[in-house]
Order: sequence, then C-alpha cells, then structure tokens
Amino acid sequence: MKNRSTYLGLLSLGAAVIGAAVPLHVANAANEGANAQALQVEVNLPPSWLASLEGDFVSEQFFDQVASKFRRMGFEGKVEYAAKIDQRMPDDYRLEVQIIEWRLNAVGNVDCSFTARLLTPRGERSLGVYSAAALHSIMGRGRLWLGDSFEEAANMAIADLYNDLAEAELIPGLRNSS
Repeated sequence: MKNRSTYLGLLSLGAAVIGAAVPLHVANAANEGANAQALQVEVNLPPSWLASLEGDFVSEQFFDQVASKFRRMGFEGKVEYAAKIDQRMPDDYRLEVQIIEWRLNAVGNVDCSFTARLLTPRGERSLGVYSAAALHSIMGRGRLWLGDSFEEAANMAIADLYNDLAEAELIPGLRNSS
C-alpha cells in the first residue's frame, strides 16, 4: 500500500510540474509570434483560366504552396488567403501573385512563372518575375507523379520569392532561411 501511495504522489507531482510548464511554453511561443506580421496572399490567374471551373481550385492550390513553403522556410506569422474583392486595411501586408503560367510544356516538363507585388503600410513594391521548371518525364515516372512536378516547380519559384523578401526585410517575422 505504501508503494501505491508513493506512486500516486509522484504521479500527482509530475502532473503539477507539466501543468505549470505548458502555460509558460505557450506564453513564450505567443510572445515570439507577437512580432510577426500576418501576411495576406492574393493569387490571381490569367483571364483565360478564369472561365474554367478549376480557376478557384488552381488559385487555392497555389496559395497552399505559398503558405506551406513560407512556413517551412521560417516565416513566423500567419499566412491568410485573400480574395481580390477582400478589402485591404491600411496596416495589412498583402502579397499579390499573378500567375503567368503553371503548366506542362511541350517537352514534358512543368513550368511555373508568376509576378509578385507587396503592399505594406509603407507603400507598395513590385518584386518582379519568378520562374522555375521541374523536370518530368511522362515515360519515366508516369502520370501519377505529375502533381509532384507541379508542386516542385512552384516551390522552387516561391523559395526565390521568399529569399528576396527576407533579404529586403519588408515583412516583420520573415527571416532568411539560411
């Protein structure tokens, strides 16, 4: 019986220590993220794509690529989807992406090209054109992996965008990934 009460006492002590440590960890994480700025991302498609039923799907997929790549590269803030019709507040940071192409080319590789523009409380800045190509062999890997090639091409171009933004220090909480 003594061993059982000792065991229960230690278990209670452990739970109390863990219960006290968790709020401290959450508070520290909240303080670290407090300096990070939320980033709204607006993805615009070429006019010819807007007529298709997949237009929204494509822009949401590209947004997902931007959000996940920025998080993996170290962005500490929240990445939010913004539609073109959403009202932008003066203190918002908004990244406008205009997809030029994201397609399988004649050789069988995937090309991804887009322009980017950043709107901040201090004004707006055109960031230029970003482009990447991912090798894809229809005969080699098969059509099942075509999606991986689209993802890879987008991720390479988005990584270049992220690095340019981090180097220019235009968004609080966005730090260089190296």
